[in-house]
Amino acid sequence: MSEGQEAYRFSTSGSTVTAVYEVENGRTKQERMERDETWSFDGKLVTKTEMDDGRLETTTYADLDGDGLFVKVGKTYSTPGTSGTTQAGSGVYSSGTSTTTGSTVPTLQSADKGYKFDISNGVVTGVYEVKYGRVKADRIDQNETYTVDGTDVLKTEHDFGDVEYSLFSDSDNNGIYQKTFEIEVNTGAKLRSLETYQFKFSDGSALTGNLAAEGDVIATMQELGRYGWKNDPIYSNETLQVIEVGADNLILQTQLGLSGKIKFSIFRDDDGDGLWTEIAEGETLDEFVTIDDQIDLVGIIDAGYLQAADGVVG
Repeated sequence: MSEGQEAYRFSTSGSTVTAVYEVENGRTKQERMERDETWSFDGKLVTKTEMDDGRLETTTYADLDGDGLFVKVGKTYSTPGTSGTTQAGSGVYSSGTSTTTGSTVPTLQSADKGYKFDISNGVVTGVYEVKYGRVKADRIDQNETYTVDGTDVLKTEHDFGDVEYSLFSDSDNNGIYQKTFEIEVNTGAKLRSLETYQFKFSDGSALTGNLAAEGDVIATMQELGRYGWKNDPIYSNETLQVIEVGADNLILQTQLGLSGKIKFSIFRDDDGDGLWTEIAEGETLDEFVTIDDQIDLVGIIDAGYLQAADGVVG
């Protein structure tokens, strides 16, 4: 199994699958087998079939390296009474052709998943979600703006208390964009939504924003809740480090998931009282990631994504 894939384990009896387990971050959790699902095992592959919106969905799992962990290797859709045909909204997608009412879209395969954009003279005029070959128009709300950033598309969404940025890239030039980076930044306008943390050394002393330095080893993390401080466990796939950016000392928390994405949170203690405010959180696939798979926090700041948090007093 390659790193970054969702993994599963199965209990089988002959050709029958008797139990399904999802493996995430080293933890195994049993999944419920729904009544409309049929599971089978042919000695090599596990196959699940179920009805989804009038279509037969078939998902195939394989143990690619013999370690007992299965990953999804295929998913197809078919409409009962047809062969290889997928009905999607007002258009029919089948066998390499596509027809829609009032618009033209590229030929889509059932595995295509992501986003499409109508772009005219550098302006995004339409947004569509693509899921398993089906194209659905997304409304652009009043608090959302889409801009073309080179070959990428940047979505900015303003809500009370935060600003969320999402970056979409079409790395293989097939017309389907993937969300490769997103970050939600606190503006300080909604004080009750601000989350407060403490970080401590192994001797129990607290890190403060004015004295923290790169290389400090953080032993424990605590979050201030309604009933006081509670410990936040630091898992083996997580890192906590102090990053010096100009005159600021920030704490960067990262977590590597099985999907291959890196989740991250950024904390700041402006007044040096040892109380750190989470000013931003997000996740990335490959944007702002260094060659050694570390978050490029300086790059995120230089791109202007943290400017919205300037008014937050940590």
